[in-house]
Amino acid sequence: MVGILYFGQNTKLQDLKFYTAIDNESFYKEMSCNKSIQEIQFCHISLDGKTLQMLIPFLKNNCTLVEIAIYDCNIEGCIPRLSIAIEGCKKSLKCFSFADNAIREDGSAVKIITALSMHPQLEDLYLHSMSIGRNEYTALSTLLRCSITHLKKLSLNNNNIDDEGV
Repeated sequence: MVGILYFGQNTKLQDLKFYTAIDNESFYKEMSCNKSIQEIQFCHISLDGKTLQMLIPFLKNNCTLVEIAIYDCNIEGCIPRLSIAIEGCKKSLKCFSFADNAIREDGSAVKIITALSMHPQLEDLYLHSMSIGRNEYTALSTLLRCSITHLKKLSLNNNNIDDEGV
C-alpha cells in the first residue's frame, strides 16, 4: 500500500502494462495523478465496467499518453464505457491497438471507431480480429475521409473483409 501512495508523483514511469486486473480504487486514484505515463497496455485480462470507470480520470488528466493497447482481453458488455474512456483522453493519443478481444456485441467496433475519431492526431490504428461489418466499415470510411485526420497506418488483419467492406 505504501508504494501506491507515491505512484501518482512518479515522473519517470512511461509504460504501464496490465497482465492481471487490479481492483483497487486507491491504485487508480494515484494513477490519475501521474502525468508521465505515455503508453498503457492491457493483455489477457477481463476489463470490467468498474475498472474502466476508474480509468477515466487517468485518461482525462494525462496529456502525455500517446498509446493505448488492448490485447486478448474480455471486455464483453463494456464497450460503451471503453468508448467513453477513449473519448475522454486528452488530445495526445497517437496510437490505438485493439486485437483479439472477446467482444460479440453488434456495433461495438463502431463505438470504438467513433470515439477514436475525436483524436485528429491519431497516426496508427490497429484493429485486428474484430467482427467488422458494414456499420464498422462505414465508420472507418468516415474516419479516413475526415480532413483533419493524421492517420498514417491502418491495420485490419484477420477481419475477413468482404467486397462490400472494401
